[in-house]
Amino acid sequence: MGHHHENEEILLSNLIYLMDMGSYDGHNTLNIYSLNLKISVYLNNVQQNMVQAIFSIEHPEFEEEIIESVAGAGENTKRALESAANNFYESIMIPLLAGLNGVDSEKVEVLLQKKLHIFKKYESDIVCVGKRESMYTHRESLYDRIKDKLPQYIGIKKVYMIKIFASFSIDKYICEVRLNGVLIPTLTEIIEKYARCWENIGSYYTEKQCVFFVQDDTTYEICPYSRKEAIDGALRFIKLFESGKEYEAIYEDRESFAKTKDLAAELFFLIPEIYCEVIINNVKYSDIVVIMKESGEVESVHTSQMRVYNYIKEAIYTHLDREHPSDEKIFNVISLSARYLSISSALEKGEEELENLNSAYLTIPVDKNYKLF
Repeated sequence: MGHHHENEEILLSNLIYLMDMGSYDGHNTLNIYSLNLKISVYLNNVQQNMVQAIFSIEHPEFEEEIIESVAGAGENTKRALESAANNFYESIMIPLLAGLNGVDSEKVEVLLQKKLHIFKKYESDIVCVGKRESMYTHRESLYDRIKDKLPQYIGIKKVYMIKIFASFSIDKYICEVRLNGVLIPTLTEIIEKYARCWENIGSYYTEKQCVFFVQDDTTYEICPYSRKEAIDGALRFIKLFESGKEYEAIYEDRESFAKTKDLAAELFFLIPEIYCEVIINNVKYSDIVVIMKESGEVESVHTSQMRVYNYIKEAIYTHLDREHPSDEKIFNVISLSARYLSISSALEKGEEELENLNSAYLTIPVDKNYKLF
């Protein structure tokens, strides 16, 4: 199969040319050794004049790989591949390379647990596809529209990627704002409001912008556990909860199932709630977690600011996919959650109450030395 990676090669050689760095490995990956960066591409749809490419970017400072889907169009397949490379370069690689090279940039401050975290911000240009009669230059970037509200969703990882996407197709608007891949509904609404004001667009039009936040070494703290350790710990707790073992007994032993005391508390209190969110998924849940310290201090954070929240979600999806637990086991876990209790009592009172769950925050009690990562 000599031609097997021919299209990937065209695409990646174009990318190497645009970046003026990197080396192709002969399959579907390029490496930029000087920056410790690895980029892989998967072509899942190649047609005569259009391609759809999925890129995955790995770097030691990203806790999860960045996955980005990019389309390219041109008069033939080669041109379409070049166009995909160009779109990916403009929307992702320009701001990412600037960030990894530590180029000086505007600073954004995030205050969490009484500590200031300083990030440098790197924006791509807005990449537009399709026709708007008056393609005026953007007075405001997509990022500008959400920048005041964004910091309250950012946690303390080293790198965050914000992807802002707005599109109109035939009669439908599809918009999303994602932070490290997780949809942020409140920010998405702001972008949708903006897209609905577009005028003179054809049958298809999209705007996309990516922004990277890279935390300054002076404020960055290394997380005491890895993503794998958090997921492994979560899987242990899920099995214990499913087994129907006494709640109190699991609580007593919780610290032996996770790498740190704080991680054990987070897994113990959050798993039943997130399990409920995954199983009963037709309800709008609040994305606020209230952290209550023994000392009486209280802080509200968004779920996107807690590393562990999405690690738990990932663990639950992995577990459900692998184990297919029985209804009884599922009930053993969700019946432990405050969310399930609110849903049951709402159902007893009549359906319409379910909407109010959005205002029911999650609360986790932690000890006075607790630190959020």
